[in-house]
Amino acid sequence: MLAPLFFLAHSFSPARIDLVDVIPFAADVSAVISVEEPLPFAGLDELARRVATGRLLIVWGIYEAGGRENALGDGGKSCGVLQENPYYAGVTCTALRSDRRLALAKGLELMRFAAAQCGSVAGGLRAYAGGTCTARAALVALRCSRAGVSC
Repeated sequence: MLAPLFFLAHSFSPARIDLVDVIPFAADVSAVISVEEPLPFAGLDELARRVATGRLLIVWGIYEAGGRENALGDGGKSCGVLQENPYYAGVTCTALRSDRRLALAKGLELMRFAAAQCGSVAGGLRAYAGGTCTARAALVALRCSRAGVSC
């Protein structure tokens, strides 16, 4: 699964992510989606759900943090590659910023939980991005489109 994720990550402009960072980032996403439960995309088999989940994690991580594991944002409230709040992730900001695979797994866990609560992957991603199932619809639509997945 690594090759398609690498090419997706590399398709972003150099301002978003350095080529040096693409390979380890894509490898970490591939490792996480091979063992974690994927997002519950309707109508897709498990392999397709894993690929779609990986594509979304790549896009989310590039938009949020340029794929960098040590990113810190929102005045120190958002940590790691997926810019997670440590309170909701259940781990420290230091852990999220020092272990990209942990941050990806915790972010995916939160996305799955939100999708279950909201009744759809799109609603869950909107909740992940903006706190409610209806927030940030344009942002989520753009990211899903960029990932090449139907949310």
